[in-house]
Amino acid sequence: MIRSAPQFHLFRLGARRGFTLLEIVIVLLVISILSLLLIQNYKSLEARAARTRCASNLRNLHIALAAYTQDQNHWPQCPFELGDEGFDDWWIKEMSRYKLGRSNWECPTCKQIMDAEAGKKEGKKEDKAMIHYVPTPFDDGARTPYKWRTQPWAVEIGDFHGDGNLIVFPDGTIRGFNQYAAER
Repeated sequence: MIRSAPQFHLFRLGARRGFTLLEIVIVLLVISILSLLLIQNYKSLEARAARTRCASNLRNLHIALAAYTQDQNHWPQCPFELGDEGFDDWWIKEMSRYKLGRSNWECPTCKQIMDAEAGKKEGKKEDKAMIHYVPTPFDDGARTPYKWRTQPWAVEIGDFHGDGNLIVFPDGTIRGFNQYAAER
């Protein structure tokens, strides 16, 4: 007599084929707790990413200003007769030859806040050029921008990242104003 090997079935007759209500509730509870943790971390990660993009803009601004100073043998001299109206456009145009576009002059957080405010007031966004980093005015001496190592080259127009206005220095370091003031 030949015996056949025992057969194993994935589903036995009479075995349950679904989940109980308790198992479903536990799974949903675990998913909701994980979702809450993720949402809380998302906001802080989003803020850190915006600060990083802003610091990257300042780093690019530093590189362009250093290249301009090296090529022209002086700091960019914005004409005073332009006044407030032409200031932003002049800087954007002057630094464009160093691959610094309009978006490099805009802090993402500041732009988001300003767009939201413009949308509330007018129902639409304004498309006027605006820089969110103000370069320090130096004289036309070739070495003046490098004379003082703690003299800012450019400063963010507001505290949008929680550590004071971001500042870029002659050596390319970027710090928030609160950190800079604490070091003094």
